[in-house]
Formats: sequence, C-alpha cells, structure tokens
Amino acid sequence: MRNDMNNSGESRPFISIIMPVYNNERFLPIAVNSVRSQTFPDWELIIINDGSTDNTARVADGFAARDQRIRVIHQENHGIFGSYNIGYAAASGEYAFIVNSDDTINPDSLKEIHDIAIVDHADIVMFNLSENLCDEDQNILTADLYGHKNLLKEPFSCRGCEEVRKAWPYFLENKLINHQCVYRETIYKAYTYGKQYYGEDVLYNQRIANAVTSAAGTPYVVYNWFLYGVEAMNASSGKYHGYEHQMFNAFYTGNRDLFAGWGITDPKAMEVIEKERLRHLTNEIRSYLSPQCSLSAEEKI
Repeated sequence: MRNDMNNSGESRPFISIIMPVYNNERFLPIAVNSVRSQTFPDWELIIINDGSTDNTARVADGFAARDQRIRVIHQENHGIFGSYNIGYAAASGEYAFIVNSDDTINPDSLKEIHDIAIVDHADIVMFNLSENLCDEDQNILTADLYGHKNLLKEPFSCRGCEEVRKAWPYFLENKLINHQCVYRETIYKAYTYGKQYYGEDVLYNQRIANAVTSAAGTPYVVYNWFLYGVEAMNASSGKYHGYEHQMFNAFYTGNRDLFAGWGITDPKAMEVIEKERLRHLTNEIRSYLSPQCSLSAEEKI
C-alpha cells in the first residue's frame, strides 16, 4: 500500500472516491458505508452535494464529522458530469474512481483495484460490475440483469501504447469501457467530462484513449449499479432525451475514428463497434416508449 506525498508535503491517499449526490438522503448512507467498509483503507471520499434541497447536506456532513477521510463540497447545482469534474479537481489520490450515491462497491473493490493497478502503474483500471434491477427500497429483483458480471474472466495488465490499442476492441466487446473506470492522476487531472449527453462517460473513455499507455483489469465484481423498477428514480435509463440518435452515433464514430487513427482495420475489430451500434439502435427505439416522449405516434414511426 502506497502513501505518497502531495505538492505541499502532506501524505495523500492511493485512491480518491468521487461521489456526486443530489437529493438522495435515503441511499447516500448505503453508498458511503460501502466505501467505509472497504478492506483497503488508503482512500479519501469526496462527496459533492450538488445543490440538494432535502437533508442530503446534513447526512453528508455527518459522515465527514465521523471519518476524517471524508470531506464534502457543497455547491449550486451543476449536474452530474459537472460534479464529476469538480470532484476530479479536488481529488488528491494517485487514482480516482466515481461511485454514484445510489450505487455501491463490494468490500474488496479498492484492494483489487490497488493490486492490479500497481503491476504496471496502469493509467486506467477496468473491472466487472453487476447491473441490478431493484425496487424503490433498493431490494434486488433481478441480479446481474444483463449478465455482465463475469465478462472479464482473468486479471490483465497491458504495458505500452501498442499493447493497449491492440486490446481496445476486447475492452469494448466485454463492456469494460462503457462506464466510468478508475483513472490515474495523469488522466483524471488532464481530462474533463462534457455535459451534452447522459452517456458522456463513454465519450470520456474515447477522449482519453490516445493518452493511455498502460491498462489493467480485475475480474472482481467491483461495482453494483442499481436500475430502479420505478422509472422516475433512474437518472437516465428508461427516459427520452431527444438526442439518443446523435449520442449513439457519436459513440460509434468516435470508436471508428480511434481505430482508424491507430491503424486497426481488421474485420473482427470493426465488427465489435458495428454490433455495438446495432445494440444501441434498440435503446433508441425503446426510448420512444417512455412517457416523457412527446412525439406523436407518426413522428415516432
């Protein structure tokens, strides 16, 4: 376990956990306690209270008062990706990792991240996650809804640009970079999230790809993502935004441009991004069924 010094000579944690929260006093304690229960102790937790109007601020401050590894930033509402950027700017860890306030991480998550990250001082660390359908009380109705928690079978460590880029189609195919990952300081301090789409985390991983010279992954199920059966409780899933077609096209063209820039033109690699675009077409069509979609039936067709 490392405990480096920051620029002011103070010790700094190995990893900074960024937790944005907006009006979520109910589930915030569960998310925070999943961090506090880690078997790996060398972390800081930065809670970004994004203009909450309920008791979220009081709950967050209570945790900070009880655990010196926790601090809270109170701000006017900037939205989730704005909060990510503010959290990255405030973080002091060698690595940073986003955990949303209605999700959790499993007890050995930070230990597994640490142990694989230090092999080649990875710029990015990937992991398995479980996407769970739950009710409004966070009771799980269907665990691992999409069967993703076992996609990565073995730990890996890639060293050098050539090795990383050769493996990138594998990362895409196994859903390892379609969500936030763990990023080394040289990455998370240099790159920020956009605010145009709800899928900015995918675009972030495209944006950093050329700067990644080492990558690692653990098959441990690090993250528990909760998809609520009550649509209103989900931040983006099951909703209609009106930009789905443009967003999913941006995912596709971004991957295609990356591959072209790296000279990756083999049919199997191209098939990976083509299949991903076709899967996203299903998401586009499903969004028209959302009660939020104001288009007429004729416009939808």
